[in-house]
Amino acid sequence: MITNEQVKWIVRKSGLPLSRFAARLGVEPSKVTRWETGQEVPPSSLEEKLRKLEIDFASTTGAFAPFKIRRTHLKNRLVFPAMVTRYADETGIPSRRTLNHYISIANGGVGLLTLEATSVNADRRLPGGLGIWDTAQVKALASMVEVLHFAGAAVSIQLADALRFSGKKPADLTEEEIQRIIGDFVNGVVNAQNAGTDAAELHAAHSYTLADFLSRAANKRKDQFGGDARARTRIVAEIIKRAREKVKESFVIGIRINGEDFVAGGNTLKDTVELAKSLQEAGLDFIHVSAGARREEGENSYSIARCEPTAEFPDACNMHLAEAIKDSVDIPVIGCGKIPNTKVAEVQLAERRADLIALGRAILADPSLPVKEKTGKFDEVIRCIYCNHCLMLIRSNQPAECPLWNKQDTPKQ
Repeated sequence: MITNEQVKWIVRKSGLPLSRFAARLGVEPSKVTRWETGQEVPPSSLEEKLRKLEIDFASTTGAFAPFKIRRTHLKNRLVFPAMVTRYADETGIPSRRTLNHYISIANGGVGLLTLEATSVNADRRLPGGLGIWDTAQVKALASMVEVLHFAGAAVSIQLADALRFSGKKPADLTEEEIQRIIGDFVNGVVNAQNAGTDAAELHAAHSYTLADFLSRAANKRKDQFGGDARARTRIVAEIIKRAREKVKESFVIGIRINGEDFVAGGNTLKDTVELAKSLQEAGLDFIHVSAGARREEGENSYSIARCEPTAEFPDACNMHLAEAIKDSVDIPVIGCGKIPNTKVAEVQLAERRADLIALGRAILADPSLPVKEKTGKFDEVIRCIYCNHCLMLIRSNQPAECPLWNKQDTPKQ
């Protein structure tokens, strides 16, 4: 016999409104409520239906269940997020090491592979980072994306601009400079489509330009691009509106934002929920929820630590942020924050805290983590120890490396 607690679990796992869940069983919603609260026990005649529902919902929420964004099919719900590598050549073109790095991740079984923060202009390009502002870069990216698709991964590319490299904040910009930034991102989205990617992810998290516009701490403008949540998202809304006019209807445009800035005067989760609603209205296809990495309080601040949680932090420590955003919007949400394996990812998905789960450092340590765990080879996975050696190298403008890599596993130049 199914217990009341099991009914509560199945209802929660389904993610369905009570009325729709009850309709699947052919009963009134009040009946389900009485089962959940222990006032009644589910009749034995419905046990088979309830168990079938449990199996159905498990198959559609598991880490290896397929997913779809617009017309882009993902073979599973595991995401490799954008992680800067410093592997590109001096012109912003992928090097052999860049290609080998991403091929190993695509072959490793991830559903959505996000190429690292890629600069939309030459003025504020990330050192050693990819670029997407000229024809040569787009051509090189297209060759790489074709190989990654052949390996079975859907491909997104994160588009970035770093105003902080010029020492400026949003309030320092003229209207003309803002329009130039909007144009750079629109061209970046168009070039991402031309390079054959399935999606473009606007980088509006951490301390990048679009994040500065979204943040209460950084954006002190008094015009149409600053003020309340809707005004602070205006620059993103303009990018989406103009980009949509130039790309195919099927092309996916998403965004990565901070669920919380973790600095005094910065965005709290309450702020971000309102931002997320405005961003959805602007026409985005997904929201990827990160956290912190604001630099108002220095490079060793708590904000930085929340973006890059070390071993001392609990697993999935930022997933409550994704959950709150998911509860406030109707588009897919990607959650992240120290997800060490697919078992932890499964729990987050089962509890409907996000639609997709990103594993960054865990997959950097072992690109084959998804396929190994899918086939039960858990003991063969090289486990990230969250020492952040990779991130310390990146921060000092050196190529990313993991101290756990064997020489033969290291992406070659």
